[in-house]
Amino acid sequence: MVGACKGQNDTSIPITTPPHSTATAVLVATVVIPKPSTSPQISDSPTPGLKSSSELSKCFDDMKILATFGSVPVDQSNTFVAWPGEDYFLGWRIRNTGACFWDSAYSLEAVNSIQNQRLAATTPVVLKNRVAPGNSIEVQFNVSAPLSPGDYPVSWVLLNGYREPVGQELRATIHVPGDSNDKPLPTITPNPNVQFEASSTQVAPYEKLVLSWEVKQAKVVYFYSTGHAWMSNQVPLKGVRVFYPTMSADYNLRVVNENNTVESYKIEVEIEPPLGLPDIFSFEIAPKGNVPLGICVDISWAVRGGLTTRVSLSVNENPLVADADRVGDYSDCPTSTGLKIYTLIANGPAGSVSESKIIHVVP
Repeated sequence: MVGACKGQNDTSIPITTPPHSTATAVLVATVVIPKPSTSPQISDSPTPGLKSSSELSKCFDDMKILATFGSVPVDQSNTFVAWPGEDYFLGWRIRNTGACFWDSAYSLEAVNSIQNQRLAATTPVVLKNRVAPGNSIEVQFNVSAPLSPGDYPVSWVLLNGYREPVGQELRATIHVPGDSNDKPLPTITPNPNVQFEASSTQVAPYEKLVLSWEVKQAKVVYFYSTGHAWMSNQVPLKGVRVFYPTMSADYNLRVVNENNTVESYKIEVEIEPPLGLPDIFSFEIAPKGNVPLGICVDISWAVRGGLTTRVSLSVNENPLVADADRVGDYSDCPTSTGLKIYTLIANGPAGSVSESKIIHVVP
């Protein structure tokens, strides 16, 4: 079994909901941290179809940030250290401190231009649940750290139906180490209370893949794969999932501890691309030519190809061997005279090849 690579210990800030806060919602968006660039202009004019039934122009609209959290520790300046090319999430708990009701007319949009060769997720995140004044929600964004060292600021803004910014921007800085002055990233100490394993990290298309986990103690556990939201995939503390994947994917285990800290574990599974056609490296029979009746024919073969390549052998289209290994041998003792055509067929993921040998059995 192959174990998981543990992510940074996620010492997310425990969040206490104020007494008057009763509504909680979770939103997810995916963005990629770009090189620092010019922020887009936000229009002051209303957007058709986005104005809500709440009287936006007649009420005071405001928002306050209560806390910042993420899959790795976020310091007081909202900066976190990220491994180059790795995926993380950032989140905020925000409160409606105005007099307007937030609804689907409100959306969260990235202020930084999102231009990166890996992903380009710029779709606004629309609030799905109605948030009354005084209530709070959690918003979360998946981010991918750039490959080059440096500091990468990113921010999002809450817009109302008139495309007006509401409250503070949600800002963070992703620091990708690599300079000589950088301190090394902290060493991760495995948690003995968490086991997360896969049957293999390299499988062929449609090959069976088994993932299992066991968490001895936690507040809640989530298991999810690439492209799925963690909050929709709560699982028991112990479980097994079976997949027959067709593409490479990351499988994640998110463990929320009793003290509200979060630990993230990831197993990367790669799908092996189909190999080329098998290669019949060797196919030999002995004796050759004219073979007296009653003499057995020794046949051997060696085929180059992937692990899934199988071999079959026939004589005059009558099967002798089926589903044999890539290297093998067989002895055939003809019971009649005449031409005998031995055919070897090698079947692989990309197709099959064959080769024939002919002898003449004589009295």
